[in-house]
Amino acid sequence: ITTADEGEEGTIYDEKHTYTVRVAELVVEDPSHYGVIWAAEEKDDPFAEATWRKANPGLGVSPTLAYLRKEAAKAQVTPSYFPTFCRLHLNRRMRAKVRWLPMPLWDANEGTPSEPRQLRFQPAWGGLDLSAVSDLSAWVLVARSRQRGKELEIIPRFWVPEERCDELAHQLQVPLRDWVNAGLLTLTEGDAIDYAAIEDQILADSRTYRIQRLSYDRMFAGGSLQRIEANPRIGEVVPMSQTYLGMGPAAKETERLLRERAFVHDGNKVLRWNAGCVEVIRDGNDNMRPVKPKRDESSARIDGIAALVMAVDGYLRRKAIKDEALSA
Repeated sequence: ITTADEGEEGTIYDEKHTYTVRVAELVVEDPSHYGVIWAAEEKDDPFAEATWRKANPGLGVSPTLAYLRKEAAKAQVTPSYFPTFCRLHLNRRMRAKVRWLPMPLWDANEGTPSEPRQLRFQPAWGGLDLSAVSDLSAWVLVARSRQRGKELEIIPRFWVPEERCDELAHQLQVPLRDWVNAGLLTLTEGDAIDYAAIEDQILADSRTYRIQRLSYDRMFAGGSLQRIEANPRIGEVVPMSQTYLGMGPAAKETERLLRERAFVHDGNKVLRWNAGCVEVIRDGNDNMRPVKPKRDESSARIDGIAALVMAVDGYLRRKAIKDEALSA
């Protein structure tokens, strides 16, 4: 029994908290694990007594209302104390990074995706997030949907090296083997990611969808995109900066599409896990960007969502070009 920490990854608290959340959100099935987190949500008014009760089931006895009112008054006039108040009395992990996508919002966009033949030759945009050597890699397409009221259908692909699968599953606390058996995750031979296998999938997808733009994180792409760049069925192949300027507009568009229920996804468990992990950092000027966790320290991965945002960037740029043409 304890209150929230300062959001440091890799601690014992972080491991227990993360695992409890994953069990609660049905990412991991473990009927032997029981956990309860009494906490206020980010959207709650931190100075409302109803909020205090969310995090303090014994409010009125322990702590007393008089004590919590005194602490809240201090937090209101002392900005430096506000994070401490939220951490100790509202049980919120306080740091610059905040969780981005609530699971109910993500799950609300789950539906029945169209069959590939129904989307054949539909315009599509792709995002590619490759791991350095031996971790999760993601290729995510968004294709224009023919379903009423929907804009884009999400088509995710994931890979990990076969010889690293069990070690990664232990580190990340997720059932990678189960996802492999369910066809949600592909194993590549050896202990390092096989970029050629990912290229093969992208080229195969280009025979089904009209890929207008492929955006990628240049950090780990290296020279692995030569065959893709030479393929006439794929439009622009461009690196995308992982900064506020590079990721911000597409992240906002991704959030808009989710809130308007304009996406269609099939509930892919790997992508859902990534959605639950992703955090954003804001610069105070209404700009935000997803923050990639430290792979050697964290049990979180956001590769699928990073790839989704990069795919949406291509879609957003298409809309901007179209709007410019109409206004000319």
